[in-house]
Amino acid sequence: MAKNDPSRLGARLIFVALRVRDLEASARFYREAIGIPLRDPGGVGEETHREYSWTAGEYFHFALFPATPGAETRSIELSFYVDDFDRAHARAAAAGAEVASMPQDQPWGRTASFRDPDGNVVGITQRPSTGRTF
Repeated sequence: MAKNDPSRLGARLIFVALRVRDLEASARFYREAIGIPLRDPGGVGEETHREYSWTAGEYFHFALFPATPGAETRSIELSFYVDDFDRAHARAAAAGAEVASMPQDQPWGRTASFRDPDGNVVGITQRPSTGRTF
C-alpha cells in the first residue's frame, strides 16, 4: 500500500472520544484554546458529555466524557488543522494553554502543540501554501 492510499477495507477515522478528569475544564480548553465549538449533546438519557461534529467535507465527531477516577484518557496526541496559525496560536496562549512544542515549520505545515488539562498533547497546524498534506 502506498503512503497515502486509503485502507484496503475503506476504513477511515470518524470518531474520537476522550475520558477526562474535569469535563468543564477540558471543554473550556478545547473551546477557548483550540477553538472547537463543543456543545452539550441535548439528547434524552445520554451520558453527560460535550461534543462537536465536522460535517463539511469528510465527517468527523469529537467528544469529551467524564472519566471515573484513574480512567482518564492519557498519553495521546491529537492535531487539528487551522486556517490562520498565528491567530490560533495567539488564542491558545491567551487562554493559558501550556506549551508542549513551540511553533515550527514542517513539511506538512506550520505547527505547534499544547497540553490539555489531562496532559494530552494537542497540536494545531496550518497547511503549507503548496497544499501538500500527509
